[in-house]
Amino acid sequence: TCISSNSDLIDRHSSTPASIPCFGYTPQEHHLDLVSASCAMPCGQLDKRRGGHRCSSCRRSHMKCDGNSPCSFCRRNGLECSFPKRSRDVQIVRVFQSPYSSTPSKPAAALTNESWSFINRFFEATGKLPQSQVLRSPDVIMLSQSDELVNKTVSVVGQVFSSKSATHTLETKERNQLRRLVAAQKRVLTQRMARPYSQNTTVLLLCCLLLAIPDLLLNPTAESWRLWIIHVRNFANYLVEEGRDFSQLDGELMRFFQLNDLLGSIPFLQKPIGQDFAARLQKEAATSDKPSDLASGRPNHVLSLMWRWAVLQERLHQWDLLSADPDNRDPNHGLEGIEIICEASSLQASMLQALLSDSAPPTTHDDSYSQYMRWALICLSQQLQTSALASLECELPVMTQECLHEQAISLMEGIESLTAQSLLDVAFFLPLSEAVAPVMEVQDDRTRLIRFLDTVKQRGFGVADEYRREILEEWQEASVTDSSTYSSSPVQ
Repeated sequence: TCISSNSDLIDRHSSTPASIPCFGYTPQEHHLDLVSASCAMPCGQLDKRRGGHRCSSCRRSHMKCDGNSPCSFCRRNGLECSFPKRSRDVQIVRVFQSPYSSTPSKPAAALTNESWSFINRFFEATGKLPQSQVLRSPDVIMLSQSDELVNKTVSVVGQVFSSKSATHTLETKERNQLRRLVAAQKRVLTQRMARPYSQNTTVLLLCCLLLAIPDLLLNPTAESWRLWIIHVRNFANYLVEEGRDFSQLDGELMRFFQLNDLLGSIPFLQKPIGQDFAARLQKEAATSDKPSDLASGRPNHVLSLMWRWAVLQERLHQWDLLSADPDNRDPNHGLEGIEIICEASSLQASMLQALLSDSAPPTTHDDSYSQYMRWALICLSQQLQTSALASLECELPVMTQECLHEQAISLMEGIESLTAQSLLDVAFFLPLSEAVAPVMEVQDDRTRLIRFLDTVKQRGFGVADEYRREILEEWQEASVTDSSTYSSSPVQ
């Protein structure tokens, strides 16, 4: 049990002194014995045995104090006897024992008030969107208190976010200190990933995914974040290939890893580094009489479609490169191009069906994943508009410019609504901004997109500046091209 005298925590939770601070969840299971408030002496109560509770006069005179009011020293010398303002009643915090904890018989070390502040800050900032709800789930909250590795990792992430979301700009020294702190924690996780068979894999995967967040906060590009996800790949693939039965938390973390993998792979026209775990869950739902909540639902279907798209676009990219090099072209190169077009048509139909399948008003959960389908449809149409594919004289599944614009506007409206109250969660939509940029031809639409990037930067993600710069350069090049085309056209 941790006893904290942090007045901020007490102010926010004075009505529920036995609950977990700030997290909004009070588990009913797996908790350790609670120290009774009646048995604990509140911090600030007078104790004659402790010199730390002397009156003000005894403190100034460096005298022992008997703790009475007035004390004997003040009575003898005719002094006013006053004691420093007492701290408020002690905050009793339950430490809950998670079934996933790597130390089931030993809770995490008692947290300092500063550590609690960072952990609270993290849980307040994440889990607002369905994609990241696992990071704020009851199991993760319990692990943050009962497991030392999770405790430390959450505290580190919270500290980085707190520093980046402050009003002042980080100095180089401060930024380097935070980077060293993150690097030290990554070294610990790397050593444990090298021995996965002897580790609590749930705890290890959770901490690895958490430490991807500081890379987006501290660095001006997404490169280090992508490299860390690649670094975690072998461990994640080991968990899938092992054929183990996944708990609810395991499955949600694997699905979260797949989303990170796709958001990093698709913008760079690369294959996903991990496996299609969502497809495995879909198969379980189709073959099981009583599929789990994790196996059912829209997220698995959307993630599996995104995985197919990532694989297809990488194949298309390689095929297009070979099209420009006739000497190294395979004899069946044209046939492969037709196969790519057929696969793209099938994928587009599946995406449209997923987007339009619900006749009822979409929930936040459905609407959140719908934005990824719109992203995929826009990009797919853009990627298929190549001269090499056009030379095959096949009908291409490309949407009209008007349809692309409608999808882009719907995507922006969805993102603005979903991220209005989000902090860390806004990063999950950052890669989508590049896809809609070419479709935004009206100044009002472009201003809207730039405003979203400014919001992401205000949340602490400096990487938003890179997206902004690349989008502005793309618009500038398009403007020059349009001007050149107009000036070279014959006058009627």
